Amino acid sequence: MAEEAERQAEEARKALEAAKQTSTVENVSSAATGGAFTLPVGVEQYLGKYLTIHAISDQIINTMKYVSENPSEPRNIVVLGQYGFGTTTIAEDFARSFYAMGICRNKTIAKIKAGALNRANISDAIGKLQGGCLVIENAGVISHEKLEEIYRIVSDPANDVIIIMTGQIDMLSKIFKDNVKISTQFKHLVQVHRITDMDVFEIAKNHAGRLGYPCEEGSENNLRRRMQEVESGNLDRVLKIVDNAVSKAHNREMTTGEQEHRLVSSDFE
Repeated sequence: MAEEAERQAEEARKALEAAKQTSTVENVSSAATGGAFTLPVGVEQYLGKYLTIHAISDQIINTMKYVSENPSEPRNIVVLGQYGFGTTTIAEDFARSFYAMGICRNKTIAKIKAGALNRANISDAIGKLQGGCLVIENAGVISHEKLEEIYRIVSDPANDVIIIMTGQIDMLSKIFKDNVKISTQFKHLVQVHRITDMDVFEIAKNHAGRLGYPCEEGSENNLRRRMQEVESGNLDRVLKIVDNAVSKAHNREMTTGEQEHRLVSSDFE
């Protein structure tokens, strides 16, 4: 079953990249190899936790480098996942990073599910969001009419909203294959479907450390146990587990006077 899922994911990935023939995804990679690029401190705060994950680290760095060095090029992103993956958090981390780098002049992040988007007046929403970011969840079910509207908006030189689409790789592959021209406005891919449960575990530990509360060795087992309670690969829910554990640790320290700033096993209960 795992091999079949991987085969289907690879086929979908190829279909998506084939649909983006007129885009400059390849240029992103080649530009990134032209010299070392270090994420600014404000960006490290949000995206740093992913950079130890080989499957996506280069794509993240390449995207931020290309966008920062090519301000007149489209900045929109596609975040690819598998069914049950939570990819909204990484989309929001990109949006916050764009603001931290000055790429966005407005820190507002609007989120909407594609089903609701299909019924919404997107032109009005985009007009009110200028300078910010729009995250479209489950973007694989965006209607053809809305895709056309999105294309008109993002291809307008006066537009100043970054759109980040998240969703299942097979469904996103299909909409880009069927609507090739919009791929010219979505040049950056982050293939989160490639990460494993071990990668999610490492991202979770990195997240805790960056919040100032690294996991004690004993608490890591409880984190693994809590991860088993959620869908495999659901990054959003696992990071929420860590956030809740950090909140518990902070409250515990406020009560006991401890100042070691660490996560213990009970913080994951």
